[in-house]
Amino acid sequence: MNQPSRRTNKNPNSAQESQASPSTPPPSIHQSPSPTTPISKPLTQRQKLLLRTLLLILTSCFLDYVNLTLLKSNEPQTPNSTSLRGTRSNSRNLPPLSILLNTVNERDIADILKHYHGCDAVTKVYVIAPTNKANLFADVHQPHDSAEETALKNRLKSLNNRFERPPTLSTDFVMTLDDDIIVPCEDIEAGLKAVAVDDRNHIGFFPRLFNDGVTGLLEYRCWFKVFWASRFSMVLTKASFLHHRYLTLYWRDDYKPVRDYVDNLMNCEDIAMSVLVLREGGKPKYLQGTLTDYGVFSGISTRKNNHMNTRSKCISDILDLANVENPEPIDLRENSFTKYWPGLFFQWRPSTIFEWFSADTIQI
Repeated sequence: MNQPSRRTNKNPNSAQESQASPSTPPPSIHQSPSPTTPISKPLTQRQKLLLRTLLLILTSCFLDYVNLTLLKSNEPQTPNSTSLRGTRSNSRNLPPLSILLNTVNERDIADILKHYHGCDAVTKVYVIAPTNKANLFADVHQPHDSAEETALKNRLKSLNNRFERPPTLSTDFVMTLDDDIIVPCEDIEAGLKAVAVDDRNHIGFFPRLFNDGVTGLLEYRCWFKVFWASRFSMVLTKASFLHHRYLTLYWRDDYKPVRDYVDNLMNCEDIAMSVLVLREGGKPKYLQGTLTDYGVFSGISTRKNNHMNTRSKCISDILDLANVENPEPIDLRENSFTKYWPGLFFQWRPSTIFEWFSADTIQI
């Protein structure tokens, strides 16, 4: 019986290759597709802006931490001028200064007065207080060797009273100050020197901007917009320096409509003073300090949600009442007594770190 012929593989390598290479099964119609790498979405303009803002804030904090004193100076914009940063050794050459200390809350100001009494540049401290506390301040806090304290009765509890000229005022320059702001003595001396360069100007540590809004009206903007645009329009009076004549001009009869507006609104007295300075030919000037602001979380701007809208309306209303045209914002670098080398835009910083987190930080 014939056996069927069996075919043999004469090539020994082919058997090894068939064993080494497993057979590939045919694709199944029920096999799930292999997972794909997720595609990341590009950042939006607002997200990019927030990241850049965070980077700028971190950079500012780093520069403050390392304290680049060699790159910073405070120089008045006059030829052959000396540094604005004073020391106790040369503070005797400064003109005398009176402080108008405004207090409205139940706050113990003994330590505050002790601090300012220790500043050689300060001659007198006037405490502007509500009626029920004026006598208390006068009795408890005794005059210091270099600074006499006088309590003024804030009879009407009007915000305008912070600019009332004390009857015994004898200094050319005054510092308007809130009781929740602590200004180092060297910053007080720097501000006094700055205002003495041109007594028409208003020197302050907190610049603000009157910005053209989308509706055509001016908008009140805080430090972040000032920094971003490198321009500003005013300085806040919660820590600022003025010539004493502005206290007289503020209470003239022709400015009564503005004072009445402030009383009715219980706000914007600092805008009223800033507009007065502009009307008299002065300019705001920025001086970067190292201030402590204890009222950053308890002030009007944090208690009222519509604070920014109210302040924006104040600008246009007070400009109209004072018969002053809309002011053109001025350059931050050219109108700052704090100078940096090489003068890059990101070197300018606020007087307190909390200025970065103002109410309009995310608005551009």
